[in-house]
Amino acid sequence: MRLIRIAVMFGCVAMCAACACAGDDDKEEDKGDTWIDPATGFTWQVGRSPEELTWDDAVAYCDSLELGGGDLWRLPNIGELRTLIRGCPATETGGSCQIAADCLSDECESLDCDGCWEEEGPVGGCFAPSELDHVCGSFWSTSQLEGYGLMGYIFFGDAMVTFGSTETPRYARCLLTPW
Repeated sequence: MRLIRIAVMFGCVAMCAACACAGDDDKEEDKGDTWIDPATGFTWQVGRSPEELTWDDAVAYCDSLELGGGDLWRLPNIGELRTLIRGCPATETGGSCQIAADCLSDECESLDCDGCWEEEGPVGGCFAPSELDHVCGSFWSTSQLEGYGLMGYIFFGDAMVTFGSTETPRYARCLLTPW
């Protein structure tokens, strides 16, 4: 009787271990797909859209993204996207460039928003966290320049924060909605 109980207990442990391993395999596929920025707590997509997209397509891409166990992905606003700038004080969050989620008029734009010298950023010449892949492109935000049909974006090759036509293709890097 005692041997049977041990065998049954061992079988349960083996079955539980097998379940844990199967779950670990699933997690292993997602490993590296997301990154939590320790400075903000934001969860970012490590990669980017596979190609440059119009603004409408970038919004749709993020809305349909299922990654890292989450499905509430969205395109970030310009202030959230600025938190990814590294090595260019003028356009980093809190820098002298005034474009932000709460400042989206012509008066917010200045030469300070033009960024830094192209290809002189701290990560392979780019101005973004090393934890992200494909950091040197132009990335969309959901912020619109007041009075115009132009949407905010950042070119991480020189950390420029600006606005552009919704039809000009740029990349999408999605942000997980924290709820």
